Amino acid sequence: MKHTSQWLIRITGILLILLSHHVCTAASVFTLSSVRDAISSQLKGTVSSWESCPDRYGGHALRISVPSGKESVRFLLFEKPRFLPVPDQFRAEAWLNTASGECQVDMILYEGSTTNERARYTVSHQAQNPQWRYGACDLPIQKEEGLISYNIEITVKGKEVLLGGLAIHSAESLVTNGTFLKIEKYPNMQIPDSPKGLLGYPWGWRVCPMPQFQLKPAQARWGLGESPNGNVLWVQKEEGEFSLSAEPIRTGDENADWVARVIAEKSPAASPGIMIIFRQCGRRGWIREDHFPASAQDMPNENTTLVTTGCIRQRLDTDRIDLMLQFTPQENECRIRSVQVCKLTPLSDAMEIFVDQAGYNENEPARFLVTSETFPENGEGRFYLTSDNRQAYEGTLMPVGRVIGQSQVDWGRYYFEGLIPKIDPGKYTIHASLGSREPVTREITIGPDQRLAATGELAYQFYSIQRCGCVVPGWHGLCHNDDAKLPDGTHVDATGGYHNAGDLNKHMDDNTPISVYGMISAYRAHKDFFDRIDRDQNGRGDLLDEAVWGATWLKKMVDPKSGHIWMNVISDLDSYGLPENDTDGIIGNGDDRRITTSDPGYLGACTIAAWAVLSQYVTDQDYLSYAENLWNVYEEKILTGYNPRHLFSAMELHRVTGKEQYRQAVDRMADNLLSLQNEAGWFALQPGGTIQYRILDEGATPAALADYALQYPDSPRIPKIRESLRRYFSWSFTMADNPFGLIRHSIGGEPFYLQSREEWFGGSNSAYSSVAWAAYLTAKLFADEPEFAAKLRCHATNQIHWLLGLNELDLCMLEGIGTSSRIYYHHVYSEIPGHPRGDVPGTIPNGIVREPGNSDRPWFDLRKVPGSMPACECAEPWLPHNAYYLLMLSASGGS
Repeated sequence: MKHTSQWLIRITGILLILLSHHVCTAASVFTLSSVRDAISSQLKGTVSSWESCPDRYGGHALRISVPSGKESVRFLLFEKPRFLPVPDQFRAEAWLNTASGECQVDMILYEGSTTNERARYTVSHQAQNPQWRYGACDLPIQKEEGLISYNIEITVKGKEVLLGGLAIHSAESLVTNGTFLKIEKYPNMQIPDSPKGLLGYPWGWRVCPMPQFQLKPAQARWGLGESPNGNVLWVQKEEGEFSLSAEPIRTGDENADWVARVIAEKSPAASPGIMIIFRQCGRRGWIREDHFPASAQDMPNENTTLVTTGCIRQRLDTDRIDLMLQFTPQENECRIRSVQVCKLTPLSDAMEIFVDQAGYNENEPARFLVTSETFPENGEGRFYLTSDNRQAYEGTLMPVGRVIGQSQVDWGRYYFEGLIPKIDPGKYTIHASLGSREPVTREITIGPDQRLAATGELAYQFYSIQRCGCVVPGWHGLCHNDDAKLPDGTHVDATGGYHNAGDLNKHMDDNTPISVYGMISAYRAHKDFFDRIDRDQNGRGDLLDEAVWGATWLKKMVDPKSGHIWMNVISDLDSYGLPENDTDGIIGNGDDRRITTSDPGYLGACTIAAWAVLSQYVTDQDYLSYAENLWNVYEEKILTGYNPRHLFSAMELHRVTGKEQYRQAVDRMADNLLSLQNEAGWFALQPGGTIQYRILDEGATPAALADYALQYPDSPRIPKIRESLRRYFSWSFTMADNPFGLIRHSIGGEPFYLQSREEWFGGSNSAYSSVAWAAYLTAKLFADEPEFAAKLRCHATNQIHWLLGLNELDLCMLEGIGTSSRIYYHHVYSEIPGHPRGDVPGTIPNGIVREPGNSDRPWFDLRKVPGSMPACECAEPWLPHNAYYLLMLSASGGS
């Protein structure tokens, strides 16, 4: 949206779920919650209070009531104007609830003695509609440098309104650790002569000698110091030159404007004496270097000083920016609160539509998102559907805010939700527009059990091509028919099974057992559908054939002496070629793969469950006796453990046999799982344990409890289980407080979408499917509470939408559907002639991960360079992803 002298934005968006962290980003310059005490004097003449808002899942808002006898109230938030450093691209936003009133929020900018009204939000009164509504305004200010003053005026008409999330944000700073939150860690680190309160060195910053200036180098002490407002970069130096540099910033190819600034604490002795050096570099080295003298401007009422560069135009060949701080020759001390380098690229009015690329089930609302970098003039959008050149439906696009990741990282766009109610099956075209912009289009399919119809066969076809120990036509020849040897060199038959991931190893654990259980569970739930798919015409559905293939290998992984499960079959050599060339196929040679015999104690859980269910459909093999024998081996560990997979094993055995032994075990293990729940609602791994990042099975424990309650509706534990699941999903809903409805994770601190790269990390497609599995099961349990059940189904569907393309990258992550053809997989199968992408049909890769710069924003390695595999963390297939997807299908049941 262009910068004009007057802004009018009518907010009609509906906020379904919002946490208070939405109102503050790394580039925040003002948030309402940060001035709770400071604005109390300004609220005189109104009836106001701060309160929590349960419908915002714990967020806080300011309730403003119009006094009796008055029609409206109007007031300024600040007694004295505040200041914004410019140039910059500001965004103002607010969430409001106007069920019994009308609210107008004006951002007023002052230039000298002139007041210019630059931004306005308006929310109209809507009786009996207490929904949270979002509005925003994009405000680029191109004034060359310095400060511009502002205030915020609020007008309330009617009875009362709730105001939450009022904030002003600036362009994001790209300098590494510019707020000095992260400390460089060295073993036994000591700073010579360090003053009290010096914490260490700031990560990403280094001393930078600059001999070209021919200045006397200074003796200096520097590091992180403590301040009431957070960490500060503390520098104390003698007379002479001293310089620090930040990590380089990658710029991209576009021709942009930049601004750099330093905010330092005021010093009673002298100005901080900081020069900003902004160096642009390209592939051939140094391109241009700009020096900005140490002229500082005080920030009134804030006890800080601003040093800024003004606009800097990026040169055409620049691909890296080096930022340096030079501390002037006089002896001084300074404390820097933050260093910012912001790109001021003009925002685009372009729009995109994100949809579930597999399509939508006809008996659920079809949800899609429209996104743009700018907010439309009237605050909302419109869409309509066409089919066979006829308009089929028309609706409103509701603004649902932005996405804020860990460390308050903004994803950079506004999102607008479109909802299509139940509509006849068919193919439709969405025509969507924001404000007066030209519509963009996207095709969708709506059908009966559309997700199952579009993806059910692909989800298990993946396993057929991952088969090991056989010929897979069109993919590989006979491979690994010399598997495998025990640690003592004894050879046993361990042929068969599945190549676990993008490599050729074969694993138990959360791999083949859960995969077979997922297959047979999906078959049980949708038998008619899968029985119709019998391409080898052997009289048995191909999915059942596939489950038998996996279950046969599971038998081979049982130690005939101890009855315990062996863990995996792995190669001592790294193989990057054809599977048939990995070993020579001759038993007893040195290249025979080895069996790892370690047993963590829970390997039998899904194996037992899979065999028990399979015994009901395949009667010519002894699956049930294998399951019961394995139960006897592990029973003691099962009954004293806290693994939800064990509850499934006991329930499946009881379903098949009806034996009291298993019924008692079921109750005992249900109690074990209930004891894992924290007061907040999440489940630990052990009683009293901490919250865990469960990259695979976040939903396994609630799924087990929901399945128990569905199987044993007369159990006296049902009330406790229902309350437990209600608490878990109330917490899970708060972890999905974003326009996509995607769950976040936690390792005990601030929640995150995508795990940081400090240790091994990977995409969370299994976690999303497992949560959907649990939510669909729980929705069936709460069929007597239609509103809560619908919310659960929506929560489940949102996780699968993300996997199937309704995500920030418009990337479908199930091979064979939609935009999945963009993915080159991290898979040795890419070495097979004719398959340069390693594109096994039905592959679900690890999933979207963090940006390489380690910001909590979505990224996927889509490289296509021959001979260079994409990153395994995002692009590698892994058996559990398809397993939990099949379990999700088993529970969705057309929901």
